[in-house]
Amino acid sequence: MGAILGLVGEGSLAELRDMAAPLAPRGRLTRVLTPAAGVLLGQCGHAAAPEGAGTAVGDCQLDNADALRERLAAHGRPDVGGDDADLLGALIGAFGIEGLAHVRGYFSVACWDERERSLTLACDTAGFRLLRFVAMAGRFAFASAYKALLALPDLNPQPDRDAIQYYLAAMHPPLGSTFLAGVSTMTGGEVIVLCEGHWERRRYWTPAVLPVRRTRAGHVAAVREAFLDVVRRKVRPYPRIGFTMSGGLDAPAILAAVRQVKPEAQLVTFTIGSGGSDPEIVGAARVAEHFGTEHHALTFAPESLPQDLPRMIWLMEDCHSREEGLLQFQVMRGTGQQVPVVMAGHGADALLGGMPRHRLIRLAATFPALTGPLTEIYGLTQIGKPPESWLGRLMAYAIYRGREVPPPKVIGAGLGPTVPWPGTVDRAAGKEVLDMPTFRLLEPLHQVEQVHFQTPLRGGLRDQKAILRAALEGLLPPEILLRPKAIQRVRHDQVLSDILDHMADERLTPEAVRQRGLVDPAFVAAVRRRPPGAAYPNEQLYRLWSLVSLETWARQFLDGAGAPAGVSPEGAA
Repeated sequence: MGAILGLVGEGSLAELRDMAAPLAPRGRLTRVLTPAAGVLLGQCGHAAAPEGAGTAVGDCQLDNADALRERLAAHGRPDVGGDDADLLGALIGAFGIEGLAHVRGYFSVACWDERERSLTLACDTAGFRLLRFVAMAGRFAFASAYKALLALPDLNPQPDRDAIQYYLAAMHPPLGSTFLAGVSTMTGGEVIVLCEGHWERRRYWTPAVLPVRRTRAGHVAAVREAFLDVVRRKVRPYPRIGFTMSGGLDAPAILAAVRQVKPEAQLVTFTIGSGGSDPEIVGAARVAEHFGTEHHALTFAPESLPQDLPRMIWLMEDCHSREEGLLQFQVMRGTGQQVPVVMAGHGADALLGGMPRHRLIRLAATFPALTGPLTEIYGLTQIGKPPESWLGRLMAYAIYRGREVPPPKVIGAGLGPTVPWPGTVDRAAGKEVLDMPTFRLLEPLHQVEQVHFQTPLRGGLRDQKAILRAALEGLLPPEILLRPKAIQRVRHDQVLSDILDHMADERLTPEAVRQRGLVDPAFVAAVRRRPPGAAYPNEQLYRLWSLVSLETWARQFLDGAGAPAGVSPEGAA
């Protein structure tokens, strides 16, 4: 994985190189283009090219480059040369931004069009190769990571209080925003076109539910064919392939598909958990045994939290309030030392309607009279909004037993986030993926064909997981095929609570919280109350985790302008 960056308007080559310095974990600056006056483009981590040559830079991992060249040849462009970034530029030139909908794979790209005197920025449909951008007086800057933007002297880092409010309520960052005021993120299927000092966001692809009339057997056959085709295309170049494995269904499904389409490949599996009895460890070991993989089981040590949480936040540039992100960070770091490519099933349940929140939507469809209170419970679970009706409050007590902890109010933020009631599981289906910079991560369940084949099933996504299980028959043994959803967790014991408290002692003193000016010190003090010798209850622990993570982020990106505060020199590399 590499990176791209650029300046449009006022800027210098020295500034571009300063921007590239924080991107060193993704590779050194290997390509600099100046396709027009006032346009500077850079590319990191890919094959070097002469400075000034070409009109596009990209961080690309395309699966169908040959098919795209054939499409261009049929359109009268048989002579497209260069790398994948140049190929995408030619595709836009021939078909407009809609031509990008034909791309299979992951990419971010910046393409200069000399005829239109415009620059087009684009990201893949899955949103894996995202770009951060900021518009400032006299110029527009973009990069694969906003730590590069913080190298610019005219970007004064300030917190986006509304985005931080969303994070503290939902326990994950808002789509399309960052915690930095004025710095935004492109989303999957989006382009930005810059021309004559103006810029505009557009979409070349939007996910949609596409009704398809088939028998159940027809749906099963279509999903199986599409799934195997995507996997076949993904693994074609690789003789040795890694997998992050869990105790659930999605990761074993991908492993089984690879065994089916490329039986000669060497398969290496990785998992992480709290010890030998952890269901994740046990379940992954069973899959590894069945398929005869080279298996690696990692044990999460709570003592790793003070070092690895800051490093993950620095690399990801945002925060997550639960342990899944840190566990995936640690297991992916291990995979990056063993294999060049990793396949994973992250976020598949969100796409397939298998998340716990989807049960609320199904319940409302089954019992329409309960839609009101179930909508309130949906808001409580997604953004921490307390229910107002007596039945909603009764349901909340049945779920949390009075242990829920409402999110803090961010000082200076707006009214706080809202979460619309989706109405159907089809509308609720989405994705949430983790994209790490240390290796190539492949997510077959998020490819365009799968979105088209898997969402338009009879009865919506209520039948989704059943259709997927049927499509996997013969690839997985019944004991794995019928597994329920698994959620990665670590032991919420006193050891973890003590370590988190130690981090809070250093980061969240009343004076430090007051000076930061984001939340009320009284809220932090209340969250930190627990009986001596006891562990934090789950919801309280997650609130404290989110506050510790937020202050860690603030020290790195507000105080340190992107410097990896709290990360050892070797950890930042």
